[in-house]
Amino acid sequence: MMKKIFGILILIGTFAPIVMAADSLHTESLKPTQEIRYISTEASQMYIVWGVNNWNIPPDDFLPKGSFIKDNLVFTPMEETSYGFSVQLKVPSGTIIDYVFSITQGPAGKPVDVWDTNSAGKKDYHSLAVNNNIVIINSTVNVRPKEPLTILDFSIPLLSTSATLFFLLLTFRTYRFGNSPLFAGPVKIIIATSIVVSSILIVSRSSVTGQCWGLYLHPLDYYPKVLWSGFYDVIYVLTLLSIFLLLVRLFRKRSKITNALCLTYVFVSLFSLVAGIMNVQVVQSLGKPFTYPWLYYSDFLKSADAQNAVSANMSFDYLIRIVMVCFAAFFLAMTIIVVTDLLLQRLKMRNTLASSLVCSSAIYIMFGPSALNQSYFDYDKLANPIVAFAGSMVPSEKDPELFTMNIADSLKFDPYLKREAMIKKEVGGIKNVIVYVMESTPAEYVQPYSTVYKITPELERHLSESIVFDNVYAHAPATNNSMVSILGSVYPWLSYNSITKEHPDVELPTISAELKKRGYRTAFFN
Repeated sequence: MMKKIFGILILIGTFAPIVMAADSLHTESLKPTQEIRYISTEASQMYIVWGVNNWNIPPDDFLPKGSFIKDNLVFTPMEETSYGFSVQLKVPSGTIIDYVFSITQGPAGKPVDVWDTNSAGKKDYHSLAVNNNIVIINSTVNVRPKEPLTILDFSIPLLSTSATLFFLLLTFRTYRFGNSPLFAGPVKIIIATSIVVSSILIVSRSSVTGQCWGLYLHPLDYYPKVLWSGFYDVIYVLTLLSIFLLLVRLFRKRSKITNALCLTYVFVSLFSLVAGIMNVQVVQSLGKPFTYPWLYYSDFLKSADAQNAVSANMSFDYLIRIVMVCFAAFFLAMTIIVVTDLLLQRLKMRNTLASSLVCSSAIYIMFGPSALNQSYFDYDKLANPIVAFAGSMVPSEKDPELFTMNIADSLKFDPYLKREAMIKKEVGGIKNVIVYVMESTPAEYVQPYSTVYKITPELERHLSESIVFDNVYAHAPATNNSMVSILGSVYPWLSYNSITKEHPDVELPTISAELKKRGYRTAFFN
Protein backbone atom coordinates (compact mmCIF):
# COMPACT_ATOMS: atom_id res chain seq x y z
CA MET A 1 0.00 0.00 0.00
CA MET A 2 2.77 2.40 0.98
CA LYS A 3 4.58 1.59 -2.26
CA LYS A 4 1.47 2.56 -4.29
CA ILE A 5 1.10 5.84 -2.38
CA PHE A 6 4.81 6.56 -2.81
CA GLY A 7 4.53 5.84 -6.54
CA ILE A 8 1.56 8.19 -6.89
CA LEU A 9 3.47 10.94 -5.12
CA ILE A 10 6.41 10.43 -7.45
CA LEU A 11 4.11 10.69 -10.47
CA ILE A 12 2.56 13.86 -9.07
CA GLY A 13 6.03 15.30 -8.35
CA THR A 14 7.14 14.41 -11.86
CA PHE A 15 4.18 15.81 -13.77
CA ALA A 16 3.41 18.82 -11.52
CA PRO A 17 6.23 21.00 -12.94
CA ILE A 18 5.20 19.99 -16.45
CA VAL A 19 1.60 20.97 -15.75
CA MET A 20 2.70 24.25 -14.15
CA ALA A 21 5.01 24.98 -17.07
CA ALA A 22 2.20 24.26 -19.50
CA ASP A 23 -0.08 26.57 -17.54
CA SER A 24 2.64 29.21 -17.58
CA LEU A 25 3.04 28.79 -21.33
CA HIS A 26 -0.69 29.13 -21.72
CA THR A 27 -0.62 32.33 -19.65
CA GLU A 28 2.28 33.71 -21.68
CA SER A 29 0.42 32.89 -24.87
CA LEU A 30 -2.34 35.20 -23.62
CA LYS A 31 0.22 38.06 -23.41
CA PRO A 32 1.12 38.91 -27.01
CA THR A 33 4.29 40.92 -27.59
CA GLN A 34 3.73 44.47 -28.81
CA GLU A 35 6.91 45.89 -30.33
CA ILE A 36 6.70 49.65 -30.73
CA ARG A 37 9.26 51.27 -32.99
CA TYR A 38 9.89 55.01 -33.08
CA ILE A 39 11.69 56.31 -36.17
CA SER A 40 13.70 59.47 -35.48
CA THR A 41 17.05 60.58 -36.88
CA GLU A 42 17.35 63.42 -34.37
CA ALA A 43 16.79 61.68 -31.00
CA SER A 44 19.61 59.86 -29.21
CA GLN A 45 17.82 58.81 -26.01
CA MET A 46 14.12 58.45 -25.24
CA TYR A 47 11.40 56.77 -23.18
CA ILE A 48 7.98 55.44 -23.98
CA VAL A 49 5.53 56.80 -21.41
CA TRP A 50 2.56 54.48 -21.18
CA GLY A 51 -0.36 52.99 -19.34
CA VAL A 52 -3.11 50.47 -20.10
CA ASN A 53 -6.87 50.73 -20.55
CA ASN A 54 -7.23 54.51 -20.24
CA TRP A 55 -3.81 55.18 -18.69
CA ASN A 56 -4.01 52.79 -15.73
CA ILE A 57 -0.79 51.51 -14.16
CA PRO A 58 -0.17 47.87 -15.23
CA PRO A 59 0.95 45.22 -12.70
CA ASP A 60 4.66 45.07 -11.89
CA ASP A 61 5.21 41.83 -13.80
CA PHE A 62 4.15 43.63 -17.01
CA LEU A 63 6.86 46.29 -16.69
CA PRO A 64 10.00 45.78 -18.82
CA LYS A 65 13.44 46.09 -17.28
CA GLY A 66 14.44 49.64 -16.39
CA SER A 67 10.86 50.91 -16.11
CA PHE A 68 9.85 53.30 -13.37
CA ILE A 69 6.64 55.05 -12.35
CA LYS A 70 6.43 58.83 -12.14
CA ASP A 71 3.28 61.00 -11.88
CA ASN A 72 1.12 57.88 -12.31
CA LEU A 73 2.80 57.11 -15.64
CA VAL A 74 5.15 54.29 -16.62
CA PHE A 75 8.47 55.37 -18.11
CA THR A 76 10.25 52.61 -20.05
CA PRO A 77 13.58 53.25 -21.81
CA MET A 78 13.60 52.47 -25.51
CA GLU A 79 16.53 50.67 -27.10
CA GLU A 80 18.35 52.46 -29.91
CA THR A 81 18.55 50.35 -33.07
CA SER A 82 19.71 50.80 -36.63
CA TYR A 83 16.25 51.99 -37.68
CA GLY A 84 15.42 54.13 -34.64
CA PHE A 85 14.19 53.09 -31.19
CA SER A 86 12.31 50.01 -30.07
CA VAL A 87 10.59 48.59 -27.01
CA GLN A 88 8.67 45.36 -26.41
CA LEU A 89 5.63 45.34 -24.15
CA LYS A 90 3.79 42.17 -23.03
CA VAL A 91 0.24 42.68 -21.79
CA PRO A 92 -2.85 40.45 -21.72
CA SER A 93 -4.69 39.99 -24.98
CA GLY A 94 -7.37 42.62 -25.50
CA THR A 95 -5.49 45.29 -23.53
CA ILE A 96 -5.34 48.81 -24.95
CA ILE A 97 -1.88 50.36 -24.57
CA ASP A 98 -1.95 54.16 -24.26
CA TYR A 99 1.41 55.84 -24.83
CA VAL A 100 3.40 58.92 -25.79
CA PHE A 101 7.15 59.45 -26.21
CA SER A 102 9.58 61.47 -24.10
CA ILE A 103 12.83 62.42 -25.84
CA THR A 104 15.56 63.25 -23.32
CA GLN A 105 18.58 63.51 -25.59
CA GLY A 106 18.71 65.04 -29.02
CA PRO A 107 21.36 65.19 -31.73
CA ALA A 108 25.00 65.05 -30.63
CA GLY A 109 23.82 63.72 -27.25
CA LYS A 110 22.61 67.13 -26.09
CA PRO A 111 19.91 67.12 -23.37
CA VAL A 112 16.38 68.01 -24.49
CA ASP A 113 12.86 67.84 -23.13
CA VAL A 114 10.69 67.04 -26.15
CA TRP A 115 7.42 65.13 -26.14
CA ASP A 116 5.65 63.44 -29.03
CA THR A 117 2.00 63.17 -28.02
CA ASN A 118 0.56 62.51 -31.47
CA SER A 119 -0.35 66.17 -31.93
CA ALA A 120 -1.05 65.51 -35.61
CA GLY A 121 -3.96 63.30 -34.62
CA LYS A 122 -4.81 65.52 -31.64
CA LYS A 123 -4.81 62.49 -29.35
CA ASP A 124 -2.41 60.09 -27.68
CA TYR A 125 -1.07 56.96 -29.33
CA HIS A 126 -3.04 53.75 -28.72
CA SER A 127 -2.49 50.10 -29.65
CA LEU A 128 -4.76 47.08 -29.11
CA ALA A 129 -2.87 43.96 -28.01
CA VAL A 130 -4.40 40.93 -29.76
CA ASN A 131 -1.57 39.16 -31.55
CA ASN A 132 2.17 39.69 -31.69
CA ASN A 133 2.43 42.98 -33.48
CA ILE A 134 4.91 45.65 -34.61
CA VAL A 135 3.80 49.28 -34.50
CA ILE A 136 5.94 51.80 -36.40
CA ILE A 137 5.68 55.48 -35.44
CA ASN A 138 7.45 58.06 -37.58
CA SER A 139 8.55 61.12 -35.64
CA THR A 140 6.65 64.33 -36.36
CA VAL A 141 8.49 66.59 -33.90
CA ASN A 142 11.67 68.60 -34.26
CA VAL A 143 14.22 67.67 -31.64
CA ARG A 144 16.24 70.83 -31.07
CA PRO A 145 18.28 71.37 -27.91
CA LYS A 146 18.01 74.79 -26.30
CA GLU A 147 21.78 75.02 -26.15
CA PRO A 148 23.12 76.09 -29.56
CA LEU A 149 25.61 73.90 -31.34
CA THR A 150 28.79 75.88 -31.96
CA ILE A 151 32.00 75.25 -33.79
CA LEU A 152 33.66 74.79 -30.38
CA ASP A 153 31.78 71.50 -30.05
CA PHE A 154 33.87 70.26 -32.97
CA SER A 155 37.17 71.85 -31.93
CA ILE A 156 38.94 68.53 -31.30
CA PRO A 157 37.94 66.74 -34.54
CA LEU A 158 38.41 69.97 -36.49
CA LEU A 159 41.97 70.40 -35.24
CA SER A 160 42.93 66.75 -35.72
CA THR A 161 41.37 66.57 -39.20
CA SER A 162 42.89 69.84 -40.43
CA ALA A 163 46.36 68.96 -39.11
CA THR A 164 46.18 65.46 -40.59
CA LEU A 165 45.01 66.78 -43.96
CA PHE A 166 47.76 69.39 -44.09
CA PHE A 167 50.56 66.93 -43.33
CA LEU A 168 49.17 64.36 -45.77
CA LEU A 169 49.05 66.93 -48.58
CA LEU A 170 52.49 68.18 -47.68
CA THR A 171 53.84 64.62 -47.73
CA PHE A 172 52.16 63.94 -51.08
CA ARG A 173 53.62 67.16 -52.50
CA THR A 174 57.11 66.24 -51.32
CA TYR A 175 56.82 62.67 -52.61
CA ARG A 176 55.36 63.71 -55.96
CA PHE A 177 57.40 66.80 -56.76
CA GLY A 178 60.43 66.53 -54.52
CA ASN A 179 61.62 68.88 -51.81
CA SER A 180 60.83 72.05 -53.72
CA PRO A 181 60.21 75.02 -51.38
CA LEU A 182 56.62 75.84 -50.49
CA PHE A 183 55.91 79.29 -51.88
CA ALA A 184 53.74 81.12 -49.35
CA GLY A 185 54.01 84.82 -50.10
CA PRO A 186 51.96 87.53 -48.34
CA VAL A 187 49.22 87.48 -50.97
CA LYS A 188 48.66 83.74 -50.65
CA ILE A 189 48.66 83.88 -46.86
CA ILE A 190 46.19 86.77 -46.78
CA ILE A 191 43.80 85.15 -49.26
CA ALA A 192 43.96 81.72 -47.60
CA THR A 193 43.39 83.26 -44.17
CA SER A 194 40.40 85.18 -45.52
CA ILE A 195 38.78 82.03 -46.91
CA VAL A 196 39.20 80.12 -43.65
CA VAL A 197 38.11 82.96 -41.35
CA SER A 198 35.02 83.80 -43.41
CA SER A 199 34.03 80.12 -43.48
CA ILE A 200 34.32 79.74 -39.69
CA LEU A 201 32.45 83.01 -39.14
CA ILE A 202 29.61 81.77 -41.34
CA VAL A 203 29.36 78.55 -39.34
CA SER A 204 29.43 80.55 -36.09
CA ARG A 205 26.70 82.81 -37.45
CA SER A 206 24.42 79.78 -37.76
CA SER A 207 24.68 79.41 -33.98
CA VAL A 208 23.61 83.03 -33.49
CA THR A 209 20.63 82.83 -35.86
CA GLY A 210 19.42 79.48 -34.52
CA GLN A 211 20.18 77.51 -37.71
CA CYS A 212 23.00 75.44 -36.21
CA TRP A 213 21.00 72.28 -35.54
CA GLY A 214 19.36 72.43 -38.95
CA LEU A 215 22.78 72.77 -40.56
CA TYR A 216 24.05 69.83 -38.51
CA LEU A 217 21.10 67.55 -39.28
CA HIS A 218 20.22 68.66 -42.81
CA PRO A 219 23.33 70.41 -44.23
CA LEU A 220 22.18 70.48 -47.86
CA ASP A 221 18.89 72.15 -46.95
CA TYR A 222 20.30 74.71 -44.53
CA TYR A 223 23.65 75.60 -46.08
CA PRO A 224 22.23 78.27 -48.48
CA LYS A 225 20.38 79.97 -45.60
CA VAL A 226 23.46 79.89 -43.39
CA LEU A 227 25.62 81.19 -46.23
CA TRP A 228 23.44 84.27 -46.65
CA SER A 229 23.10 84.89 -42.92
CA GLY A 230 26.87 85.41 -42.77
CA PHE A 231 26.67 88.21 -45.34
CA TYR A 232 27.95 90.97 -43.05
CA ASP A 233 30.78 88.77 -41.82
CA VAL A 234 31.86 88.07 -45.38
CA ILE A 235 31.64 91.78 -46.29
CA TYR A 236 33.81 92.57 -43.27
CA VAL A 237 36.44 90.00 -44.32
CA LEU A 238 36.35 91.11 -47.97
CA THR A 239 36.84 94.74 -46.89
CA LEU A 240 39.88 93.83 -44.82
CA LEU A 241 41.16 91.64 -47.65
CA SER A 242 40.86 94.45 -50.19
CA ILE A 243 42.60 96.98 -47.94
CA PHE A 244 45.54 94.74 -47.12
CA LEU A 245 45.96 93.46 -50.68
CA LEU A 246 46.07 97.07 -51.84
CA LEU A 247 48.71 97.92 -49.24
CA VAL A 248 50.77 94.86 -50.16
CA ARG A 249 50.52 95.90 -53.79
CA LEU A 250 51.71 99.43 -52.99
CA PHE A 251 54.68 98.18 -50.96
CA ARG A 252 55.45 95.09 -53.04
CA LYS A 253 59.09 96.11 -53.46
CA ARG A 254 59.65 96.36 -49.71
CA SER A 255 59.58 92.86 -48.31
CA LYS A 256 59.80 93.92 -44.66
CA ILE A 257 56.69 96.09 -44.95
CA THR A 258 54.73 93.44 -46.85
CA ASN A 259 55.68 90.79 -44.30
CA ALA A 260 54.59 93.12 -41.49
CA LEU A 261 51.31 93.74 -43.28
CA CYS A 262 50.82 89.99 -43.68
CA LEU A 263 51.42 89.34 -39.97
CA THR A 264 49.11 92.21 -39.05
CA TYR A 265 46.39 90.79 -41.25
CA VAL A 266 46.75 87.34 -39.68
CA PHE A 267 46.53 88.85 -36.19
CA VAL A 268 43.46 90.95 -37.08
CA SER A 269 41.83 87.92 -38.70
CA LEU A 270 42.41 85.71 -35.66
CA PHE A 271 41.06 88.45 -33.40
CA SER A 272 37.98 88.72 -35.64
CA LEU A 273 37.64 84.93 -35.55
CA VAL A 274 37.68 84.85 -31.73
CA ALA A 275 35.22 87.76 -31.59
CA GLY A 276 32.87 85.94 -33.95
CA ILE A 277 32.96 82.77 -31.85
CA MET A 278 32.41 84.66 -28.59
CA ASN A 279 29.60 86.62 -30.21
CA VAL A 280 27.44 83.47 -30.02
CA GLN A 281 27.29 83.63 -26.22
CA VAL A 282 27.12 87.41 -26.16
CA VAL A 283 24.04 87.59 -28.39
CA GLN A 284 22.46 84.75 -26.45
CA SER A 285 22.88 86.74 -23.20
CA LEU A 286 22.43 90.36 -24.35
CA GLY A 287 20.31 89.92 -27.47
CA LYS A 288 22.84 91.87 -29.56
CA PRO A 289 26.61 92.12 -30.07
CA PHE A 290 28.82 93.58 -27.34
CA THR A 291 29.05 97.34 -27.86
CA TYR A 292 30.82 100.29 -26.32
CA PRO A 293 27.73 101.29 -24.26
CA TRP A 294 27.78 97.83 -22.67
CA LEU A 295 31.50 98.22 -21.97
CA TYR A 296 30.86 101.63 -20.42
CA TYR A 297 27.84 100.40 -18.47
CA SER A 298 29.95 97.58 -16.98
CA ASP A 299 32.50 100.17 -15.81
CA PHE A 300 34.85 98.78 -18.45
CA LEU A 301 34.43 95.23 -17.12
CA LYS A 302 35.53 96.29 -13.63
CA SER A 303 32.12 95.92 -12.00
CA ALA A 304 31.37 92.82 -9.95
CA ASP A 305 28.44 91.85 -12.22
CA ALA A 306 30.60 92.11 -15.34
CA GLN A 307 33.42 90.08 -13.85
CA ASN A 308 31.02 87.42 -12.61
CA ALA A 309 29.43 87.20 -16.06
CA VAL A 310 32.82 86.87 -17.74
CA SER A 311 34.07 84.22 -15.32
CA ALA A 312 30.82 82.27 -15.64
CA ASN A 313 31.02 82.14 -19.45
CA MET A 314 34.78 82.06 -20.05
CA SER A 315 35.76 78.73 -18.54
CA PHE A 316 39.20 77.18 -19.05
CA ASP A 317 37.69 74.53 -21.34
CA TYR A 318 35.97 77.26 -23.37
CA LEU A 319 39.23 79.16 -23.89
CA ILE A 320 41.17 75.99 -24.75
CA ARG A 321 38.60 75.14 -27.42
CA ILE A 322 38.92 78.62 -28.92
CA VAL A 323 42.70 78.14 -29.10
CA MET A 324 42.17 74.77 -30.79
CA VAL A 325 39.91 76.36 -33.42
CA CYS A 326 42.56 79.01 -34.07
CA PHE A 327 45.19 76.31 -34.63
CA ALA A 328 42.73 74.47 -36.87
CA ALA A 329 42.30 77.69 -38.85
CA PHE A 330 46.08 77.87 -39.27
CA PHE A 331 46.30 74.31 -40.60
CA LEU A 332 43.34 74.88 -42.94
CA ALA A 333 44.94 78.04 -44.31
CA MET A 334 48.21 76.18 -44.85
CA THR A 335 46.30 73.39 -46.57
CA ILE A 336 44.78 75.91 -48.96
CA ILE A 337 48.26 77.30 -49.63
CA VAL A 338 49.61 73.83 -50.42
CA VAL A 339 46.70 73.12 -52.79
CA THR A 340 46.98 76.48 -54.55
CA ASP A 341 50.74 76.04 -54.80
CA LEU A 342 50.16 72.73 -56.58
CA LEU A 343 47.59 74.30 -58.89
CA LEU A 344 49.67 77.39 -59.65
CA GLN A 345 53.08 75.84 -59.96
CA ARG A 346 52.15 72.60 -61.67
CA LEU A 347 48.88 73.21 -63.53
CA LYS A 348 49.32 76.93 -64.29
CA MET A 349 45.80 77.85 -63.06
CA ARG A 350 46.59 81.26 -61.63
CA ASN A 351 44.17 83.18 -63.82
CA THR A 352 41.43 80.61 -63.30
CA LEU A 353 41.72 80.76 -59.51
CA ALA A 354 41.83 84.55 -59.43
CA SER A 355 38.83 84.85 -61.73
CA SER A 356 36.84 82.32 -59.70
CA LEU A 357 37.56 84.18 -56.43
CA VAL A 358 36.59 87.57 -57.88
CA CYS A 359 33.44 86.31 -59.63
CA SER A 360 32.15 84.37 -56.64
CA SER A 361 32.71 87.37 -54.35
CA ALA A 362 30.94 89.70 -56.78
CA ILE A 363 27.93 87.37 -57.11
CA TYR A 364 27.72 86.99 -53.33
CA ILE A 365 27.79 90.76 -52.79
CA MET A 366 25.25 91.33 -55.57
CA PHE A 367 22.59 88.88 -54.34
CA GLY A 368 23.29 89.07 -50.59
CA PRO A 369 21.02 92.03 -49.68
CA SER A 370 17.96 90.59 -51.44
CA ALA A 371 18.55 87.20 -49.81
CA LEU A 372 18.76 88.86 -46.38
CA ASN A 373 15.46 90.65 -46.95
CA GLN A 374 13.81 87.27 -47.33
CA SER A 375 15.44 85.73 -44.24
CA TYR A 376 13.52 87.85 -41.66
CA PHE A 377 16.48 87.90 -39.27
CA ASP A 378 17.02 90.87 -36.96
CA TYR A 379 20.11 92.89 -37.77
CA ASP A 380 21.39 92.28 -34.23
CA LYS A 381 21.65 88.57 -35.08
CA LEU A 382 23.51 89.29 -38.33
CA ALA A 383 25.80 92.18 -37.40
CA ASN A 384 29.50 91.53 -37.36
CA PRO A 385 30.71 92.03 -33.75
CA ILE A 386 33.78 94.10 -34.71
CA VAL A 387 31.74 96.42 -36.92
CA ALA A 388 28.98 96.67 -34.32
CA PHE A 389 31.44 97.63 -31.57
CA ALA A 390 33.24 100.17 -33.77
CA GLY A 391 29.93 101.67 -34.89
CA SER A 392 28.72 102.03 -31.31
CA MET A 393 31.66 104.31 -30.54
CA VAL A 394 30.43 106.86 -33.10
CA PRO A 395 28.14 109.41 -31.39
CA SER A 396 24.53 109.26 -32.53
CA GLU A 397 22.37 112.25 -33.34
CA LYS A 398 22.74 115.09 -30.81
CA ASP A 399 19.06 115.69 -30.07
CA PRO A 400 17.06 112.65 -28.95
CA GLU A 401 13.65 112.30 -30.55
CA LEU A 402 11.96 112.65 -27.18
CA PHE A 403 12.96 116.31 -26.93
CA THR A 404 12.18 117.22 -30.54
CA MET A 405 8.76 115.66 -30.93
CA ASN A 406 5.64 117.84 -30.97
CA ILE A 407 3.86 118.18 -27.62
CA ALA A 408 0.12 118.81 -27.39
CA ASP A 409 -0.85 122.15 -25.82
CA SER A 410 -2.83 120.35 -23.13
CA LEU A 411 0.37 118.76 -21.89
CA LYS A 412 2.40 121.96 -21.76
CA PHE A 413 2.87 123.89 -18.52
CA ASP A 414 5.19 126.47 -17.08
CA PRO A 415 7.33 124.70 -14.48
CA TYR A 416 8.63 127.99 -13.03
CA LEU A 417 5.16 129.36 -12.25
CA LYS A 418 4.20 126.04 -10.71
CA ARG A 419 7.34 126.02 -8.57
CA GLU A 420 6.75 129.60 -7.33
CA ALA A 421 3.21 128.72 -6.39
CA MET A 422 4.40 125.72 -4.41
CA ILE A 423 7.08 127.75 -2.61
CA LYS A 424 4.61 130.45 -1.57
CA LYS A 425 2.13 127.89 -0.27
CA GLU A 426 2.49 127.42 3.47
CA VAL A 427 2.76 123.78 4.41
CA GLY A 428 2.89 123.18 8.13
CA GLY A 429 3.48 120.16 10.30
CA ILE A 430 5.90 118.31 8.00
CA LYS A 431 8.82 117.00 10.06
CA ASN A 432 10.33 114.39 7.76
CA VAL A 433 10.45 113.87 4.01
CA ILE A 434 11.45 110.33 3.00
CA VAL A 435 12.11 109.33 -0.59
CA TYR A 436 12.27 105.54 -0.62
CA VAL A 437 13.51 103.88 -3.80
CA MET A 438 13.43 100.11 -4.15
CA GLU A 439 16.27 98.90 -6.35
CA SER A 440 15.31 96.53 -9.21
CA THR A 441 12.09 95.39 -7.54
CA PRO A 442 9.46 93.74 -9.78
CA ALA A 443 5.92 95.04 -9.41
CA GLU A 444 4.62 91.54 -8.70
CA TYR A 445 6.22 91.70 -5.23
CA VAL A 446 4.84 95.10 -4.32
CA GLN A 447 1.36 95.93 -3.07
CA PRO A 448 -0.97 97.17 -4.47
CA TYR A 449 0.29 95.88 -7.82
CA SER A 450 -0.01 92.30 -6.62
CA THR A 451 -2.09 90.59 -3.97
CA VAL A 452 -0.26 87.28 -4.12
CA TYR A 453 2.78 88.26 -2.08
CA LYS A 454 1.70 90.43 0.84
CA ILE A 455 5.17 91.56 1.85
CA THR A 456 4.77 95.37 1.73
CA PRO A 457 1.96 96.02 4.25
CA GLU A 458 3.18 99.57 5.02
CA LEU A 459 2.82 100.60 1.40
CA GLU A 460 -0.68 99.23 1.28
CA ARG A 461 -1.57 101.00 4.55
CA HIS A 462 -0.79 104.37 2.95
CA LEU A 463 -2.47 103.49 -0.34
CA SER A 464 -5.51 105.70 0.28
CA GLU A 465 -3.30 108.79 0.58
CA SER A 466 -0.95 107.90 -2.25
CA ILE A 467 -0.69 108.29 -5.99
CA VAL A 468 -0.24 104.99 -7.81
CA PHE A 469 1.01 104.87 -11.37
CA ASP A 470 -0.02 101.80 -13.37
CA ASN A 471 2.16 102.44 -16.40
CA VAL A 472 5.65 103.88 -15.97
CA TYR A 473 8.45 103.82 -18.53
CA ALA A 474 12.11 103.94 -17.53
CA HIS A 475 13.77 106.29 -19.99
CA ALA A 476 17.23 105.35 -18.71
CA PRO A 477 17.47 101.92 -17.04
CA ALA A 478 20.30 102.89 -14.70
CA THR A 479 19.98 103.78 -11.03
CA ASN A 480 22.39 106.73 -11.10
CA ASN A 481 20.54 108.46 -13.94
CA SER A 482 17.15 107.63 -12.46
CA MET A 483 18.08 109.10 -9.06
CA VAL A 484 19.08 112.36 -10.71
CA SER A 485 15.67 112.49 -12.41
CA ILE A 486 13.80 111.65 -9.20
CA LEU A 487 15.64 114.11 -6.95
CA GLY A 488 16.06 116.86 -9.55
CA SER A 489 12.67 116.54 -11.28
CA VAL A 490 14.28 116.56 -14.74
CA TYR A 491 14.19 114.35 -17.77
CA PRO A 492 16.97 111.75 -17.68
CA TRP A 493 19.96 112.00 -19.96
CA LEU A 494 19.10 109.67 -22.81
CA SER A 495 22.52 108.13 -23.18
CA TYR A 496 24.50 105.13 -22.03
CA ASN A 497 26.79 107.63 -20.30
CA SER A 498 26.38 108.27 -16.60
CA ILE A 499 25.56 111.90 -15.83
CA THR A 500 27.04 111.60 -12.34
CA LYS A 501 30.30 110.33 -13.82
CA GLU A 502 30.57 112.62 -16.82
CA HIS A 503 29.14 115.77 -15.14
CA PRO A 504 29.52 115.41 -11.35
CA ASP A 505 29.52 119.21 -10.96
CA VAL A 506 26.25 119.80 -12.81
CA GLU A 507 24.31 122.71 -11.29
CA LEU A 508 20.86 121.33 -10.69
CA PRO A 509 18.46 122.13 -7.83
CA THR A 510 17.43 118.93 -6.08
CA ILE A 511 14.91 118.16 -3.38
CA SER A 512 17.67 117.55 -0.84
CA ALA A 513 19.37 120.88 -1.58
CA GLU A 514 16.09 122.80 -1.46
CA LEU A 515 15.11 121.20 1.86
CA LYS A 516 18.53 121.94 3.31
CA LYS A 517 18.03 125.62 2.50
CA ARG A 518 14.90 125.50 4.66
CA GLY A 519 16.61 124.05 7.71
CA TYR A 520 16.19 120.34 7.10
CA ARG A 521 18.97 117.88 7.75
CA THR A 522 19.56 115.69 4.68
CA ALA A 523 21.16 112.29 4.32
CA PHE A 524 21.38 109.33 1.97
CA PHE A 525 21.17 105.72 3.12
CA ASN A 526 22.00 102.81 0.83
